Amino acid sequence: MLYTIGDRSLTTHCMTIPPPTIPMFPLHNRHGRDCGEPPHLTNNDHSRYYGYFENEHGDQWIFVDDPATGTAILRSGDRHWGTTHTMRGPKDLPPGMTDLECAWASACWHAAQFSMLQWVKTAASSIPRR
Repeated sequence: MLYTIGDRSLTTHCMTIPPPTIPMFPLHNRHGRDCGEPPHLTNNDHSRYYGYFENEHGDQWIFVDDPATGTAILRSGDRHWGTTHTMRGPKDLPPGMTDLECAWASACWHAAQFSMLQWVKTAASSIPRR
């Protein structure tokens, strides 16, 4: 990215700029109060992968992986936001998901695994070699 400071230009990688304080992608709960309080998530933990899905009916899903346990949590407003389903693999899905919802959750699982692999490679490359 190219930034101008006074009469100088500075080229920098976007990750060196502090993140903005306003949400980049605000989401609104489309479910009634009887579906529970939606989870309040931030992406401050960079070791986790976060996914969001909404179908044409407004059904919403949230995916958050937990690299420490090798699992992920799925939540949906239609199934009550407070109810979680723990995924232990790409096919470990709650019953009754549509084909499209299953494809999304499975894609999130694979993206989270790839993301973790990249994170481990980056961490390993920063370890001093003897």
